[in-house]
Amino acid sequence: MRLGMIRLSVLIATVLSQFCAVADESASEPPPTLSGEAQPPSSTSANLSRIELKDGQVLRGRIVERNAENVTIELAGGGRVVIPQTLIAETQLEKNAYLTRSGQVWFFDPNRTHYFLSPSAMMLRGGEAAFSQSQLFASTFSVGATDFLTLTGGTMLPLWFLKDGYNFIGGIKLGVPIGEWLHAAAGASTFILPANSEMTVLGVALGTVTAGTKNFNLSLSAGYPFQIAKSSEVGNILFAISGSARIARGLAVMSENWILTKVDQETWFAIGGGLRIFGEHWATDIGLFGAKHATIPIPWVSFSYTFDM
Repeated sequence: MRLGMIRLSVLIATVLSQFCAVADESASEPPPTLSGEAQPPSSTSANLSRIELKDGQVLRGRIVERNAENVTIELAGGGRVVIPQTLIAETQLEKNAYLTRSGQVWFFDPNRTHYFLSPSAMMLRGGEAAFSQSQLFASTFSVGATDFLTLTGGTMLPLWFLKDGYNFIGGIKLGVPIGEWLHAAAGASTFILPANSEMTVLGVALGTVTAGTKNFNLSLSAGYPFQIAKSSEVGNILFAISGSARIARGLAVMSENWILTKVDQETWFAIGGGLRIFGEHWATDIGLFGAKHATIPIPWVSFSYTFDM
């Protein structure tokens, strides 16, 4: 019994120490500007550049000297390297990563604009795009038309093989940062499905407020679900409370919870949680949802890839 308690204490201490270490690394995440771009808080993460060589190799560090012949780079991992200009294909300021206090390069969460299904108030950058595949059925493509406007289109491909199964997914989102750690956004998403010679439109209009950073954040969404068809109402008011906490360089835990009022005079709810595994451009979400009247948990799996156009 005593041995078991000691092991449990060691495990808890280890988990807490790892969380504190991640929080310390994340504390050096650059704060956003009005456009949502990260700015370095200190010289440690200042002017992080991405240098792509002609052979395809990518280096990240600070450019400390540049002339007509060479570029001198202070690498993120330490040390300096001198690269001839003739070997460099492209040099630009890094948009997708930052330096931690320990000198590691950490990538921002490429799926920062949403959780499993609910949105955050963070936006894609202008010219940034994302392809997502959710639950093996829904394929969507989103593009940042500007830093403040994102447009989404897509479809559920398997339904196209059914009679009258052609369908479309559409969405629009407008958002701005309203403080150093606060964002606000509003938008709408729709799913259009012709059925039995009748056009059915399902959708939701939502307003969202997000507090926090790309590493640790909490969002509250509220809106109105709608349906254009002959069938019954889908509900009056929809609420979502969601959050994300980064626990490692490429790993975050997420929670997403929904409340829909007055569905056939009854309040419906869903509670979910899971993991986000991500790299510089890709992310995979894996979770489980428990819903009212659902006898077993509902799994959620999605994959996305984000890139600059």
